[in-house]
Order: sequence, then structure tokens, then C-alpha cells
Amino acid sequence: MHSSPTDLSIACAAAQKAAPILRSYFGNLREIHEKSDAKGDSKGLVTEADTASEQAILHHLRAHSTHPILSEESGFSHHLPALSRSLSTNAPPTGHSTETPSKRLPDGLDTTTPYWIVDPLDGTTNFARGLPWFAISIALLRGSEVLLGVVLDPLRDEIFCALRGGGAFCNEKPLQRSDIRTKQPAVFLNHGYAPEDRARFAEAARRLVPEASLRMLGPSALEICYAARGEVDAFVCSGDEIWDFAAGMLIATEAGCLASDWAGRPWASIHPSFVLIAAPWLHPTLIPQLADLQPAP
Repeated sequence: MHSSPTDLSIACAAAQKAAPILRSYFGNLREIHEKSDAKGDSKGLVTEADTASEQAILHHLRAHSTHPILSEESGFSHHLPALSRSLSTNAPPTGHSTETPSKRLPDGLDTTTPYWIVDPLDGTTNFARGLPWFAISIALLRGSEVLLGVVLDPLRDEIFCALRGGGAFCNEKPLQRSDIRTKQPAVFLNHGYAPEDRARFAEAARRLVPEASLRMLGPSALEICYAARGEVDAFVCSGDEIWDFAAGMLIATEAGCLASDWAGRPWASIHPSFVLIAAPWLHPTLIPQLADLQPAP
């Protein structure tokens, strides 16, 4: 089963439903909470804007699609009764929760079943602090294959999208990579919340900074789209969640970038949270600098 232009249209429309909600909350937040994992470690912030955006996206996806959904704030959900019964032991939290949901495929789903991946607000920390870089990210996955991706920037009215094998677009125009090359490539370097990912970030920065111009905006989805457009030359991260980068990764590869783990292997073959996306001329030169920072298979 492959994705279709109809699925892409559904994802674009879902993101567009949420965009005005985020614009209305930006600079007007009343609630900001800390999220945590099962061990109590911090997993970032969540606001009422995340929840409202997610509700709008999920409502649209459920109304127009039968694919199951994995969303950052709610976990796995599906509105069909047959699957709902199989998900009963893995039911997503209802209402507001500050505990990070499980990402395990629930009973009744396998690697042949396409499912939506939703980040209703990528860049919540920026959003909560009034920094104008955040996005909505929606992807459709089947196993480890990303079938389509949509990233929407609500403040700049830019919607990036890609369908596997169909190219990448921004505001319905083919995405054209900039061919600018400088002596020091521009590289987005990002990290997850775990202490080991922060340590890898520090070591990667130490290795890369002599020969690269390092950057960080915060939201991985936007950073990857800017790499796709050639405004930077690479995106490097460990520890991100799949909803942070799945859509952007397809957009970047459809625009001509190469994507792998830090050792140059196909993404998700061994360590799916290690992501390296770069222009073809730069990708091979980054692998020797990063490969040994990734755990051995």
C-alpha cells in the first residue's frame, strides 16, 4: 500500500486547520507545563497551544482518513472500533498529560500499516518564550519508510511538503536547493533531552566548529526544511523523537539531500534517533567526524 496525493492533501489541510490556532496563542499563553518521561526526567514543555493544535489536526485526520495516528501529546489513537479494542491496553492519555506518551506500536498494528505521525507544535520552547521559530509537522509512515511529509510555518505562511518519489514543494512550487557553497559549511546541530545526547552534542560541536558555521533554531522540522532548501548545508541531531524529523527528512531527501544515521547507514536501520541530513557534497565528509559518537550496532 502506497501513499497517495489524497493523503498529502489531507495532511496539508490538517496542518492548515491548526496554523491559525497557533498564531492566536502566540504571545498569549496562560499555561506552560514541564513534560517528563516515566522516570521523571524532563522532556520539554507543553502548552495549551500544543493541545489545541493537536485537537484540530486529529479531528481533521480522523474525519478524512482511516490511518492510525501517533501524536506527540496523545500517543497512539485510532477511531475505528476494531482497532480501538486492540489498543485498549495501550490507550492514549485523555485530556492534558505531562507524561510523554509511549511510542511503541500498539497491538493490532504492524510494519505494513501506514500511520500518521503528528507534532502539533515543534519548537514549544521557542513558542513559550516568544521566539518566532516553530512549526507543525505531519508525516505518514509505513514501518521505517516515510511516505509523505508536511511542515507548516504558521508565521511565515510557508508549507513544505513531499510525497515519496514525487519531489518536494514549498507553497506548491518545486523546492529548489540553493547551490551556495562557502569555505565553512553552515550546519544545524541539535540534540534530544537525554544527558547522553547533550554530551554528544557538545563533542560533535567541538569537532565540527573549526571547519563549520554551527547554527541552532530549535525546531528540527524547520531546520531540516531550511537544509532542504539549501539555506544551510546539513542537519545533525541525536535523541530527537520521530515526530520531530520524519516529515522534514522526506522533504529534504526529495529535494536532493542525503539522509542517514551518523555512521552513514540507512536511517532507522540500527539507531533511528541518530539523524544526519546533508547536501550530497557535504554528507560524506561529516560521517568520519560523527560515526564513533554513535553507539556500536
